[in-house]
Amino acid sequence: MPVYLPGATAERVRVRPGDLILADVDGVILVPQELAEPVLERAEELTRKEVAIREDLNRGLGLPEVLEKYGHV
Repeated sequence: MPVYLPGATAERVRVRPGDLILADVDGVILVPQELAEPVLERAEELTRKEVAIREDLNRGLGLPEVLEKYGHV
C-alpha cells in the first residue's frame, strides 16, 4: 500500500512498495520502481568514470587533461 510523506520538492511524495529509497546524512531520494534499473545502470557508469578519473589523477595527469579526456562528471 502506498504511503505519502512530506517532500522537499513537492508537498507530499508517494512511496510505493518496490520503490528504491537511498538515504545519507544529507537527505533521502526516492526512485520509482519503474525507473530504478536505468537509474542504477547510469549511476554505475558514472562510478566507473569517476574511478578512471581518480586513477588518471593519481598517475599524474592534470585536471585540464582529465576534463578534456572525460568531460564533466
